[in-house]
Amino acid sequence: MTENTNNFYGEYIRYEKDAEQVIEEGKTETLLGKALKIIAKVPVLKSLAADVPVMVNMVKDYMRKKYRRVPLKTITMITAALIYLVNPNDAVPDYLPGVGYLDDAAVMNFVLVSVNGDVEKYKEWKCALWS
Repeated sequence: MTENTNNFYGEYIRYEKDAEQVIEEGKTETLLGKALKIIAKVPVLKSLAADVPVMVNMVKDYMRKKYRRVPLKTITMITAALIYLVNPNDAVPDYLPGVGYLDDAAVMNFVLVSVNGDVEKYKEWKCALWS
């Protein structure tokens, strides 16, 4: 691994630990609301605008014990990515014009690809509720 990859991995582990604490303490609602506001206002994140709310709803339904057919690791990964998103002082500070949210978009996209199978199952479950 390169030094940058090691640094990024170390950062991710820190966010994953924070996510576990947020989940344990039941503090996901505030986090989810902040994340959705950022996604709505930041152009580079708008490409994720359709998928992130689905992930957010999956976390909400998991926390409310409505949907538990998902590994805790998936919920933790999504929560860690959302913590990363709302933290303005991450690897590339969000206040840097033009580039501040590129790392956030990369993290969100990485997590979306990683948990896509679980997200698709959740969508199927959600659609079945409405039919």
